Amino acid sequence: MAFTCPRCGRTSHNPNDEREGYCGACHDWTGDQQPGTNRQWRTVVKNMTKAIAHLEQENNALRAENDRLRWALGKGLTESEAADYLAKEGD
Repeated sequence: MAFTCPRCGRTSHNPNDEREGYCGACHDWTGDQQPGTNRQWRTVVKNMTKAIAHLEQENNALRAENDRLRWALGKGLTESEAADYLAKEGD
């Protein structure tokens, strides 16, 4: 049985290579189910990038809210008055 690597095109006659999806020539996993494949890592990175973007949006919203609260407190309002003022402002 021969296995041709879809990445580098080399052919292996080792019966384990096709079953395991590993190419001894380019030293990479070529099967979709193997842990550590490039496809799986790209998916992990893509998901983490989305999560980071979401956290950055939340962080920016919290910073803006904090800035508004500091401004209201700087005007001499109590915390509850400032919160009420900002809640009315948001309506």
